[in-house]
Amino acid sequence: MLLPSLALLVVTAPPPEPAYGDAGTLSPSGVLGVSFEQFRTTNPMIAPEEQTSLMLAPGVDYFVLDDIAVSAAFELGYTWGGFADFRTLGLSLGGAYNVRITDHMSLVPRVALAVGHYKTFPAEVTVRPDGTTVLSTYYAPPDYLQVDLRIGLPLLVHFAHFFLGVGPRLSQRLLTRVDGGFSGTEFYHRRTSFAFVTTLGGWL
Repeated sequence: MLLPSLALLVVTAPPPEPAYGDAGTLSPSGVLGVSFEQFRTTNPMIAPEEQTSLMLAPGVDYFVLDDIAVSAAFELGYTWGGFADFRTLGLSLGGAYNVRITDHMSLVPRVALAVGHYKTFPAEVTVRPDGTTVLSTYYAPPDYLQVDLRIGLPLLVHFAHFFLGVGPRLSQRLLTRVDGGFSGTEFYHRRTSFAFVTTLGGWL
C-alpha cells in the first residue's frame, strides 16, 4: 500500500510556481519617476532651457520567451521650468530582457518608442522692459506630437509574485512637430532627459 500511495502523491503534486521572466507570464506594473532635461529648438537664436518632469506610466510586460518580453505602457507627465509648462499623454511600445542575478533579483534592460501628445499649460505672457509682450507659446505651440526613444536599466527585487525596482532611464527626442501653429510654420525641438524611476509590479 505504501508504493501506490507514493505514486499518487507524485502524480498529484502541484506544478512549481512560475518565476518572473518565465515564458507565458504576464507582468503588470507602474512606473513613477522624475527626469531632468535639456530643451533645444531648431532656432539657433533660442538658448537651451533646463526643465524637470514628473511622470507616471502604468503598463504591462508579456514574456513571449524565457526572459524576453514585449511591453506597452500608458504615460502621463507634467513638465515645468524654462519658458513654459507642459502636460503629456502618450503610449509607449517596446521590449525588455530579464537578466537573472539571483532567485530574488534581476536586471531588466528596456528599450521603447514613445508617442505622446504635448499641450502647453498654461500659456504665459512676458512683459519686456520696453512695454512689449511676448507669449511663451510662440516657442511652444499649444499642441504638438512627440516621438521619443527610451532606454532604461531598472534593478528589480522580487517578493513572492511582486517586485520593486529602481534605476536610470535615458530619453532622446526623435521628433516634435506641429503643422500650423504660429505663422503657419512647423515647430521642431530636440530634448534629452535623464530620469530616475521606481517600478512596482507583479506577475501572473
